[in-house]
Amino acid sequence: MKKIAALISILFMLSGCDNAHNISSSSTSQSDEVKNQSEHSGNNISGAPVKVSIEVMDVNDNNHYFNVLKIQSLENDLIVTNIELNRGNCQPNPFFNAPLPHSLKYGQTDAVILYPPDSNLCDLLETKITTNKGESTFKFD
Repeated sequence: MKKIAALISILFMLSGCDNAHNISSSSTSQSDEVKNQSEHSGNNISGAPVKVSIEVMDVNDNNHYFNVLKIQSLENDLIVTNIELNRGNCQPNPFFNAPLPHSLKYGQTDAVILYPPDSNLCDLLETKITTNKGESTFKFD
């Protein structure tokens, strides 16, 4: 129980605000650029309501690393209604993510915890984020 409380606290800190979520939307994007070995960022899409990045993070400070999809709102009063990973062939980790919908203000970030990078359960290549402001599709290298 302590681990779950710690993970929820970390998710709130990661989000910089309210929630930890699963999300989906659509626009078209190009491959992401690798910022460093542990972070990939989706190309910004002109007019997209969100921007995305993937980071490898120790979510409970116990050397348990997970891929984390971070979704940042570029709009006020954004509601994330769906997140589709790898065209529906990958699901977020069910132990760490709150059900949708999630509300975000401009600049707020939502975190979706996936799986450990070496697990082969979900090698994220594409995510489609659906919001009340439209859909955006982001591709990752």
